[in-house]
Amino acid sequence: ADGPRCGIGRVKNKHAPKETVELEGINRPGSPKKIVLEKNTAAAYGVQTADARKAGLQAPLFLIVSGYRDAARQTELFAKALAKYHTFAEARKWVAPPGHSAHATGCAIDFWFGFPCGKEYNDKIKNSDAYKWMVANANGHGFNPYGREGWHWEYNVGAPY
Repeated sequence: ADGPRCGIGRVKNKHAPKETVELEGINRPGSPKKIVLEKNTAAAYGVQTADARKAGLQAPLFLIVSGYRDAARQTELFAKALAKYHTFAEARKWVAPPGHSAHATGCAIDFWFGFPCGKEYNDKIKNSDAYKWMVANANGHGFNPYGREGWHWEYNVGAPY
């Protein structure tokens, strides 16, 4: 098989991407923004999303809420999580500290599954048809789940960096 090696797990090397692609994403439905992904991740995302559309899951489902994040953005998000959850241990469950996020690689995607990406919506996300499709099909496209956050998936085909 000349295709990608799928299903080898979550991203372990937290290096910045060598080549990136800019895509349309969303803040919320009807609110576009630019998203940056590592180029192989972007290609796999495109194929997977096309397959989801063929299965009847229409936009805004599967649009990207978050992709690549630099250290400054991750620091900002972690500070917000600390304020919200009050302890490092609880904040760490929902937002990675700077230097520890797969988003720094451009290989992690937070997907729109019909609900905002957040702890309080996690059960609704995991009960959605879009999430159930993702569980059944994502591995074949090279995406792996982060079990705690239904919206967060990582593309890992053993990138050489």
